[in-house]
Amino acid sequence: MKKRIFTLITVIIMIIACLFSVSCGEDYEEDFIGNPTFSGTLDLVVETPVEKILYYYSEIDVVASNTAPIQKSINTKLNEFGGYVDKQSEKFSGKRSHYCYMEIYVPTEKALEFIDYISGNFELSKKMTDSSDITSRIVEARARYVSALETRQRYKDLLAGDTLSTSERITVIGELEEIEKRLAKAEADVDRVYQEYEYSKVVVKIGKQQTNWQIFVIVFAAFSPITVPLLIAGIVFIIYIVRKKKKAKAKVSTVENK
Repeated sequence: MKKRIFTLITVIIMIIACLFSVSCGEDYEEDFIGNPTFSGTLDLVVETPVEKILYYYSEIDVVASNTAPIQKSINTKLNEFGGYVDKQSEKFSGKRSHYCYMEIYVPTEKALEFIDYISGNFELSKKMTDSSDITSRIVEARARYVSALETRQRYKDLLAGDTLSTSERITVIGELEEIEKRLAKAEADVDRVYQEYEYSKVVVKIGKQQTNWQIFVIVFAAFSPITVPLLIAGIVFIIYIVRKKKKAKAKVSTVENK
């Protein structure tokens, strides 16, 4: 008798758990569609085909003796495009900035236009632009999301029907919990890929173009702890060789005169 009562209670608990799982799944679906955490809607992520998406990195050296006007122009255009300066450093001669380093992040869809603006309006000594195709990463992230979404729906359909035994329902509920975790991770992956490449990086250096002699002096100064002793040693060695040759020549002349 006690065994039958225990079995009956167990079956009732399992049925309640199944109903609760289906109900939670439906609530999650409504909340997920109504409050997406990534760009666009659920339909956009699942159904919209992915066009080729590129991420850009560029380095630009602008020639100028006074950096302030160029900085102002670049910042104005950057604000128009919705970008921002992440890092900036300057060197001054009195109150005038003669060198400026800027790490800029600009929306990827505007990156080439921003780079062209700098190239077309200022004198450059260097320009390098590289691009990376990130389409495959987005396609893979979307595919994982869609796969998890479809699997979850199949499991929910099974629970909604009456073809499963009690033990099968328990198994499906356990699998559904794992699918929910996969779905949350896939959703986060899609969101992360879009956020990671939403902005492209442009490094701008503004300053007076250096001559070859100035570059030599800078390099020499940088290595002065090594170069100065070597230079002195070289000069002493040359003087020693010259004097030695002079002495040898003087001895030969003395012998010939005798």
